Amino acid sequence: MKINIQERYYFLFHALFLFVFVFSLLSLIKNVPDNNFFQAGLFSLSKEESIREQTIEEPEIKIFQMQVQKGEGLTHLARRALIEYSSDIELNNEQKIYIEDFIQKRLDQIDLYPGDIVSIPEDLIEQGINQALQLQEHELENLKQYSQLVFK
Repeated sequence: MKINIQERYYFLFHALFLFVFVFSLLSLIKNVPDNNFFQAGLFSLSKEESIREQTIEEPEIKIFQMQVQKGEGLTHLARRALIEYSSDIELNNEQKIYIEDFIQKRLDQIDLYPGDIVSIPEDLIEQGINQALQLQEHELENLKQYSQLVFK
């Protein structure tokens, strides 16, 4: 069986490539302390395992647990959550009306019964406050008709 010159170069090239690859892998393994290949990044973890391995601390989000009283709806609960939310920001009555509406529109529309608990995340209140602070004068003027009914 005769091997032509092209086949020889092809074989030599692949043999050399395999040798370099194995040599590189062995040098990496040799430099990994305690054979911890995962920590050294030589092997990857599945998505689930890598998520479990991450030690990123997520900031705690405060949740306001509002218990439904007789005759209350989501707007009432949003109003109470806004009152419980301690903020140094001064809000006028029209901004408060906007925030209540902002919150209640983003909560699940469910039938409420006395004793039910509705969770309102602090960041939802903060989003409402941020948007309320950006209201234009004509928008605040429009909300005045509603604020006069609530804040007499």
